[in-house]
Amino acid sequence: MCVIAVCETRKLTSTELIYCWINNPDGAGVAWKNKDGHVYQKGMMNFDQFEAYYEHINVFPHVVHFRIASSGAIVPHLTHPFICKENSPLLLEWNGEESLLFHNGVISGWENLAAIYGIGPPVMTTYWNDSRVLSCLLSSIKNHSILTYESKSSKFVTLAGGDIKTYGDFESVEGALFSNDSHKEILYEFYTVVTPQGHKQQKRRKKNRNIRYYGNGQQTPSCGQNTTGHNRNYIKSDVQQNYWTGDKITGP
Repeated sequence: MCVIAVCETRKLTSTELIYCWINNPDGAGVAWKNKDGHVYQKGMMNFDQFEAYYEHINVFPHVVHFRIASSGAIVPHLTHPFICKENSPLLLEWNGEESLLFHNGVISGWENLAAIYGIGPPVMTTYWNDSRVLSCLLSSIKNHSILTYESKSSKFVTLAGGDIKTYGDFESVEGALFSNDSHKEILYEFYTVVTPQGHKQQKRRKKNRNIRYYGNGQQTPSCGQNTTGHNRNYIKSDVQQNYWTGDKITGP
């Protein structure tokens, strides 16, 4: 489902970064306004890379997106934001005047929407998904009412004309807005399955939590669960990582 964080007056804390990433480990992007329009950097596919980049972000407001792929491939180019322009160029680093779109959720029937409006190739490829199609549509209709309609099942953030606008319900947490609870705790656990053809696939499921707390706000999981928690030194190698290798993503 992804998570969007609108950082109005503060940066994300280290704990929020870790939780957002573990729950949405398919790449991250950051965008903000500058004197020439809008700027973004995206396609960061492992936590250490993203954390190092984010450390130097000191402009407010800015928007951060953590992706969990629900449509389209797990590739840097499909991380957010997307440029609201014809064919929505898949640039990993960008500076320009066009509007930007961040999406949290799933748009049903997005392939049909693309066909109706003549967006993208006749058969959608690896580098197309619902968010990219929608950004192309916004560039042509110049009307964001479709975001209001789709916000019944999705959340959106646009950066247009230097202004940030949210669509759907966002939670305000001390100077930051979040599109869901991914920043609060580890919601998912990841596991590997082997297909009948012998291919390994990584999947995720809701995490069953049975947490006991002990001294200084630290927590100790039972049943072999992850040991991430507030006020705990986090071992980076424990963070779910995705590594871009060209045709597919591999991880530890």
